[in-house]
Amino acid sequence: WQVTNENGLSSVEVTSTIKVVSKNDAPEIAISENNEVVTFIEGGDPIQIGQDLTLSDPDGKNNVLELQSATVRIENFQSDQDVLAYTDTPDQVFTFSSSESEHTNSDGIEISFTHDGSELTLELKNGATATVEKYQAALQSITYQNISQAPNTDNRTVSWQVYDGEHYSEEVTSTIQVVSKNDAPEIAIGE
Repeated sequence: WQVTNENGLSSVEVTSTIKVVSKNDAPEIAISENNEVVTFIEGGDPIQIGQDLTLSDPDGKNNVLELQSATVRIENFQSDQDVLAYTDTPDQVFTFSSSESEHTNSDGIEISFTHDGSELTLELKNGATATVEKYQAALQSITYQNISQAPNTDNRTVSWQVYDGEHYSEEVTSTIQVVSKNDAPEIAIGE
């Protein structure tokens, strides 16, 4: 900085330094309008519940999303009817139950369920990092199915949240509608 007066005399030049300090911003998770409400029809195949879900991390470097965990919770989960599953590869689908409650996928992301299956946690293990695409793919592959022939038709609310080791994202929610259908009566003739 230097100041010159009306007579053309200049002050001594001084300098200043601006120090820019970065901060860790919270990661972000979003559900598209297409997945805000998904519908499962009784007797149907499993449906993806976060197919168009997107993740971002303003602090990500080289497209690497440095998260420590993600949590998917289902309110009104019916443990005797509702089934959550995760697809690692097209040939590897893992349906979690109390006997098999965790799996580490091919990208080093450990997926675990609570004993009643209503909460799914994804964690990167041993300092692993995953690209945005790999973490999104893990969350997008989660499926829901109701195996009852008389399902509870109350909506299931799905809460999604990610954590980068310092900050949690805002929690976003989506809804699973379960539709029952009228099954045809059956008749059996004795022998």
